[in-house]
Amino acid sequence: MDQLPVVTLTPDYGTPSPLWADSPDTLDLVPEALTARLIAWEQDFEANFRWDTGWQSYNAKRAWAAMATDLEAELRAALAGKAEVVVDLWPLRYEKPGQGTLLTYEVVARSLWSYAILAAVAGVLALIAWQTSGALRLICAVIGGVAFVVAAWSAVFMIMMGRVLRVIKRFNGPNGP
Repeated sequence: MDQLPVVTLTPDYGTPSPLWADSPDTLDLVPEALTARLIAWEQDFEANFRWDTGWQSYNAKRAWAAMATDLEAELRAALAGKAEVVVDLWPLRYEKPGQGTLLTYEVVARSLWSYAILAAVAGVLALIAWQTSGALRLICAVIGGVAFVVAAWSAVFMIMMGRVLRVIKRFNGPNGP
């Protein structure tokens, strides 16, 4: 029984394609249209990932990862029974020293909007509770109160995280997280 050739999908700097194989003949098994999309994906990596600072933005990382998932599935389907596919998406595991999680101003702002909406829902429920009677009044009051408390404490937490991010950004310079 012959062993299938191995094709590795992994990005790297200065390479024309993110595909690696022992033989160029193995790479010829990949359809041209898929090869073109893989090359564009490689170029996106080179444009948005720096060896010393990592991803230029959370959105760039997220878009690149989503594309990787689609390309991997297409590659596996195209090479099924012809070659073994190995995938190494090392840039998704990269964190520059001190970076930790990708908590950015964008994430903080989006979270604050979510909590503001939750607080507005709590206010509407409180108004409904004020104008009704009986069990509905009690239910609306309890749900509204809980929503308001969660929104308020979460907003305080996110504001504090925003302040922490500003300190980290000042420490790391303009290209910080």
